[in-house]
Amino acid sequence: MAERFVFINRGINAADQMLAIESGITKRTVQRMTAASIALTRAIRREARGGTLKGGRGKLAQSWKEFPVRIRGGNQVEGGSASDSPYADIQDRGGDIRPKTAGALTIPLTDEARRRRAGDYVDLFIYRSPLGKAFLARQLKRSGGRSTLELVYMLTKLVTLKGTGYITKAEKNAAPEILDLMDLAVQDELLAFAAGV
Repeated sequence: MAERFVFINRGINAADQMLAIESGITKRTVQRMTAASIALTRAIRREARGGTLKGGRGKLAQSWKEFPVRIRGGNQVEGGSASDSPYADIQDRGGDIRPKTAGALTIPLTDEARRRRAGDYVDLFIYRSPLGKAFLARQLKRSGGRSTLELVYMLTKLVTLKGTGYITKAEKNAAPEILDLMDLAVQDELLAFAAGV
């Protein structure tokens, strides 16, 4: 599965300040970074649920989780948000989607199909339109004994998604809160150093 990580760090200035302190990372700094990671995750979920990306069932939004804060080298701290959804990155940057194991991708055409997988149906068959397009379809019985054809999925070998930039938008929206938290973290480190903690 593809993974997408979005890291938070305060940048070179804060890192230099923390390195100059040489007192290590305090518990309060880890708490501030955790709060920043949560703020970033909330912003990404908002964009994935209904901000930039419209519709969907919210699975992509819920796949984003803050990851545990990491301390590197005793004097650098990083946090962020990550998703293990294979769609997290491609929805953001765009790209081609091809079938991995099946012969074709199934693009849902009905509300019911958006909530189910093609394999959940037992009555689908391949229908080719006069223009040569392929569909998974089924016969629906109507009143009066007539039946109609319902196109459930369109079959295709390739879908090209245009990137939405939802992660970049989320990072921009969360930046003021994250920068405030990181400034407080640097202040905490300076106070801890001054206090000899």
